[in-house]
Amino acid sequence: MFKRIDATCYMTGDKFSPELLQQKTNWQLQSISEVGDVRTLGPSKGKPLTYGAAELRPPDDLPYDDDVEIGLHWVVNAVLPFKKYIIECGADYVYLDIAVYFEGQCNLAFEPELIKKIAALDMPFWISCYEYDDEVR
Repeated sequence: MFKRIDATCYMTGDKFSPELLQQKTNWQLQSISEVGDVRTLGPSKGKPLTYGAAELRPPDDLPYDDDVEIGLHWVVNAVLPFKKYIIECGADYVYLDIAVYFEGQCNLAFEPELIKKIAALDMPFWISCYEYDDEVR
């Protein structure tokens, strides 16, 4: 049985501007990198980025105890009407990633309406499963 689902929409592209996307959508993106930002870590430290990248995640204060899928619904419903802006702002690789936290056995089932919305996003859909523990709560 699954206990919680965390959802993130990842966006990247050689000409992608997360700042412009935030202006067009009023989203609060996370892990924002603009083309030309200077890397601060790793082997390319001090070199400018050749791509832009960002993540869209649901707000932390959603009532997950009431609905384990609420984060997934939030991301799908946020992205669906604004997908054209993601492309217009230069993202050329966009995907929906969910982390499913489970106890016992990881059996997944989604309602047909949610599956239709995910399909309408027309993007890769990644699913990872993790055992539920106290750190996730």
